[in-house]
Amino acid sequence: MMRPESSIAGEPLAPAGAGQPPVFSVLGVKAHAIKMTAAVRAFDHAIGNNLKVYAHALGVAGVMEGWRNPRLRMILNRSYLNTPDGMPLVWLARYFGHRDTERVYGPDLLREVCRYSLRKGWRHFFFGASPGVAPLLRERVEVQFPGIQVVGTYTPPFRTMTDLELAELIRLVDDAQPDIFWISLSTPHQLYFMFDQFEHIHAKVMCAVGFAFDVNAGLKKDAPAWIKQMGLQWLHRLVRDPRLWRRYLRDNPLFLGLIALQLLRLRRYALSPDAQVPITSASDKAELLSSRTRADSRSLPSTARVNVLGIGIDPVNMKSAVEELISAALAGRKGYVCVTGVHGVMESQQDEQLRQIHNRSLLTVPDGMPLVWEGRWRGFSKMRRVYGPDLMLNILERTARQNHAQRTDSAPTPRLPLRHFFCGATPDILQRLVVNLQRRFPGLCVVGCYAPPFRPLNADEEADLARQVAACQPDFFWVGLSTPKQERFMARYLPLLDVKIMLGVGAAFDLHAGLRADAPGWAKKTGLQWLHRLLQEPRRLWRRYLWIVPTFLWRIVLQHFGLMKYSLDGRGAAGRRENINRKGTG
Repeated sequence: MMRPESSIAGEPLAPAGAGQPPVFSVLGVKAHAIKMTAAVRAFDHAIGNNLKVYAHALGVAGVMEGWRNPRLRMILNRSYLNTPDGMPLVWLARYFGHRDTERVYGPDLLREVCRYSLRKGWRHFFFGASPGVAPLLRERVEVQFPGIQVVGTYTPPFRTMTDLELAELIRLVDDAQPDIFWISLSTPHQLYFMFDQFEHIHAKVMCAVGFAFDVNAGLKKDAPAWIKQMGLQWLHRLVRDPRLWRRYLRDNPLFLGLIALQLLRLRRYALSPDAQVPITSASDKAELLSSRTRADSRSLPSTARVNVLGIGIDPVNMKSAVEELISAALAGRKGYVCVTGVHGVMESQQDEQLRQIHNRSLLTVPDGMPLVWEGRWRGFSKMRRVYGPDLMLNILERTARQNHAQRTDSAPTPRLPLRHFFCGATPDILQRLVVNLQRRFPGLCVVGCYAPPFRPLNADEEADLARQVAACQPDFFWVGLSTPKQERFMARYLPLLDVKIMLGVGAAFDLHAGLRADAPGWAKKTGLQWLHRLLQEPRRLWRRYLWIVPTFLWRIVLQHFGLMKYSLDGRGAAGRRENINRKGTG
């Protein structure tokens, strides 16, 4: 229910320079203990002091996305204002002693700021929502608030904006010179857009308000006031839009469990000191990114990896993995690629050296649906399975196509073809593998094969392998051994061999040589490929899966709830359990 005008416009404002409202931590995400009048004062303070800031109407969905994704948490924690747009956040604020906190609902915030702007002459720009919504919202607020200055609207496409589209938007905003740039996209997309375009959109306040455009344009019916007050608006939205069931089924129970751990002080979610210092200029953002770049350069692996029981999994899909590896080979980079599933993760729980091998790779890709589900749970929505045999085929096909194109290229100095070397299996399997692949991919450049003995190489064998590799200098060196033998092999021999990219692809050699049938597509997609393999080789694999499957599920649950912590650095035992700090506060 909209507040009466006197509660906002009639209340005197705090003087310019007034301090920020108190903050509290919700699972490590900053929220402001605030009510509507103070939220409008915060807008007035930013615009009156010519700051450049961003703000967000924060609900449970935003908290959970921030809890999963460190980058999004950083964006939220450097925000100028995160209003409590959800009764669970209001109840938490009051529990922590901020008794005056009220819900600052996104659609209400937009209306109240528009109302107050009549006194100040603020200029508004509406960006987002579906086609036609922003212009309709403009008409509605101009009727509701005569004299309001809405200086522009823009409806983005339902995809990532191209550089030309962004340039056009920036030009429109530059011409309009708004004080407030309102954003109505879904979470987390609106937060990423707001942060990424912060220095390019020339407005004093950028504010993300979710579906507030649809509500205020009259296109979506708002929940009754009693439902909002009881914290049941999510149920009202679910009834009206059943497509949201996955989000609520996933987020709501987990949020309650994690909050219980925080309140019982079994898990600490403290805010970092810089969460009290919001970004108030483009130079602040540049300094923040520079400091994070310096910090990331001192650590392995990148903070963009998904921490799965202490193993850093790159949140890639097949297309992005192939692109990155082809680019790395063409640029002359040197590194190894771990194609890792649950088996590799669990082997690393008992072997610190193996854990470090995974975490120091050029890429560690998710070869298993449980790792993909974990990454997507953490907010990496584009993460997909990168199955080792399929990764091999994709890279072989791409390089064969490039090599074929170069043969017909009329350039005076064509680039050398991308070369492949296969190491593993037996001489007979390697011969069949190469014949099959060259028949399938005309133009494929295979420069060598090596069938190692079923034991560690001795000094003479190592020297012989090094001579073979030095003579052909492959770009891609494929290793077809079992886990963890292939990971150890790559870590040991990458510095000793004249290769660029080493990839451990396990059973891919047998599959592509035609010696073993692959699992059906449904088994791969549902995470049941382990069961297909168990039925094929029950005597060899039953002990492995009897230990791996339940132990992995148990440890992932403990990691999710913060009862077991894992580090991605090179120190300590694999998957070591850190003592839980029981001094946590709200």
